[in-house]
Amino acid sequence: MPVFRYDIPSSYPDWLLTVSLPRAIDYIILNTPVNIVLASQFKSHVHRSPNVNLPLEIEQQLSVGMNYMFKRKRNTKLIKNAWLDFEQRL
Repeated sequence: MPVFRYDIPSSYPDWLLTVSLPRAIDYIILNTPVNIVLASQFKSHVHRSPNVNLPLEIEQQLSVGMNYMFKRKRNTKLIKNAWLDFEQRL
C-alpha cells in the first residue's frame, strides 16, 4: 500500500472517492503536515474580469492554490467536441 502524500493525488486511497466531500476533505487535511495546513489558511480574493462571478469558497481556494481535483475518467470525445464547437463558431 503506498504511503499517503497530500501533494501526490495518485497516493490517495480509492475509498476517498466513495465518501462524502466533507469527509474526504477532513481525511486529506488530517493527513497533511500542520505547516502546510497553516500556510493554506490565508484566504484572499482573486482578480476577476468584469462580469465574472465566482462563489466565495471557490475564489478563496483558488487564491491559495488549493485546487486539488480528484482524477476523472478520460474523455475520449473531448477533442472531437472541441472541433465541432470550433466549426459551429466559425
